Amino acid sequence: MSFRALIVSLLMITVLSGCGGGSSGSSSNNQPTSNVGSLNTGFWQDLHPENLTYTTNSVSGVTDSNGKFNYKCPIQGCEGVTFSLGGIIIGSSIGQSGLNLASLNGGMSNGLLSPTTISRAQFLYAFDSDANPTNGITLPIRLADTLKYSGLDFTSNNFAAALQHLITQAQQDSALDLNYRNNLIIPSVADARALVEQANIALNGVFVESPTLPGVNVSTVHQYIVNFPSNFTVNYSGSSNSVTQLANGVLHPSLGAGLTFVSGSTQGTVTLQAVTSRGIAVNAPNYYDGSSIAPATVLLSSAAAPAMATLSLSTSGLAVTGVTPLLTQQGSAYSGLPLPPGSSGSFGERNLNEALSPVTPQEFDVDGLDPAGITSANDGSFWICDRRGPFLIQVDAAGHTRLRLGPQGSLGNLPYVTRLLPTILESRQRDLGCGGITRRPASNDIIMAVGAALNPGGNSALNAIFTRLVSYNPTNQAIHQYAVALQAGDHNLQVLDMAALGDSSFLLLVHYIDAQNADQWEIRKISIANATDVQNLLLTNGPNANRDLEYGTLAEITASNVTLVVPTTVLSLNAIGWTRSSLQSMALIDNYTIALMTNSDGGVTSAVTGGSNGSDPTQYQVDSHGVISPRANLSTPAQWSPVANKFPDRQTLFWLISLTNPLTP
Repeated sequence: MSFRALIVSLLMITVLSGCGGGSSGSSSNNQPTSNVGSLNTGFWQDLHPENLTYTTNSVSGVTDSNGKFNYKCPIQGCEGVTFSLGGIIIGSSIGQSGLNLASLNGGMSNGLLSPTTISRAQFLYAFDSDANPTNGITLPIRLADTLKYSGLDFTSNNFAAALQHLITQAQQDSALDLNYRNNLIIPSVADARALVEQANIALNGVFVESPTLPGVNVSTVHQYIVNFPSNFTVNYSGSSNSVTQLANGVLHPSLGAGLTFVSGSTQGTVTLQAVTSRGIAVNAPNYYDGSSIAPATVLLSSAAAPAMATLSLSTSGLAVTGVTPLLTQQGSAYSGLPLPPGSSGSFGERNLNEALSPVTPQEFDVDGLDPAGITSANDGSFWICDRRGPFLIQVDAAGHTRLRLGPQGSLGNLPYVTRLLPTILESRQRDLGCGGITRRPASNDIIMAVGAALNPGGNSALNAIFTRLVSYNPTNQAIHQYAVALQAGDHNLQVLDMAALGDSSFLLLVHYIDAQNADQWEIRKISIANATDVQNLLLTNGPNANRDLEYGTLAEITASNVTLVVPTTVLSLNAIGWTRSSLQSMALIDNYTIALMTNSDGGVTSAVTGGSNGSDPTQYQVDSHGVISPRANLSTPAQWSPVANKFPDRQTLFWLISLTNPLTP
């Protein structure tokens, strides 16, 4: 089977069940008011909402915990079924044995979940009894009376305000449970969309959309949830009840920091290799040791060490089929611990425990690793790049390190690191040393994208107009560098991954903040064919002559005889429904097919309560006595804790994008 045939086969998985079928039912509180004639039974399958009223021309009732409803199919065709709650008409569909939220009228728009569907999801999730969207929607029986005289237009431009009014109305109804009223929260548009997608993935194993947007070169998008084998999960033994309750304290790894295509078979199975990041790490308040302040993190499980994993994609779905720990040249396992202060690749980061004290007896590790990308070599080995150094590491198929390259420079040596990469790479921004890696198919050079604009001198990153690519030839050790221009409006641009279209042509996966302060994700195409090799080049013109190119304006760089790499956007992921901030990796399977993967970091995060700067731990400071400042109330200490992430961000997601027209080098 060809890969495009595989796409067609996968698409068929999600075809909704048609009209007809079912069984007859007897009268009860949850059964139709009319039992004349033969009834068909249908189920609302993705959200299986309970306690919605359903009505047809001949029967009516209330959905049960399985989302069951009844309808008839006379000779002329199946009846329409309308679902409502109190006075609010949610939507209608032709009666069928299985429907989902997108089956309702206006459920799809241009082949994607419509804004109406997302609004309906926001409404249903907002009023869920236990605020847990993973176990379906249960609406309090009393809520229908609360909303008896209410209305809601799911297509209105004022929908958000109208829904908030309904929430306020419910919060004021003392007949509803107090705890329920206090926990009513409207999910964001992005979160509601993700929850609907994930509910359908859980139902069918895959969720498929077929965009028909003008100018968008996409035919289908297949979405999967990555399920991990038990030998690839880790146990959480910390003190956070929120994290303990997340999958009973069994956490999945931080897979998805990098992704690469390995092979495809004639049977339609595609093999990919992915790599984890450092482990399940969350932010802590900045640590003050009495003399200096340093960024800090907490590793929630020492067992979640850096590793590779093999993914298999076929008509049966997506599966993790193998796990390979990453090992040093000496055969010991890499850790996710920070590197010793002052060493090459160190940010001075502190490694704290959950009590916010430095970890003992080992806070740092010369073999600490935080992968950010992976690519396959032509000899069966893999190259991995690290977001700290940045480092380039070659490992064999068994995960053993053959070579570890780091930047030249003034920072301290690490054992077994060959310092061959350009010195300027030591000026990378924190955790943005490497943004992605791929192999040039003709030359077999390994080419790495720096994660963001470099910061020589500590004050140029905000003004630099480009980021860099570094190409390394494993045979002759030749190194080349290229400057990739930022586009207008690329605020805080980060390169997340890259893939090779040809020896001089590549795709970049990027994230930036636009002028409206909104997150944007794009796939851009670049070519280095006519670009200047900027290895060892400095500015020759302007007030910053003889300084690094990052200090230059476009005119000054051009006057220094440097031709930048100019990217073009080939796909906006936002246009086809991408909303998740955990996106980190991309692989090009063929010129028609792109794979994307998130890194959910175990489904956990961290937060500060009782502080005056919000919940983000990086906005706080903790001293050696565990006191967090600033706090909102001087009589009440601020508290830090790891917490389960919000529901849409707990899963590791995999997207397969099939293009209408092929990408060309």
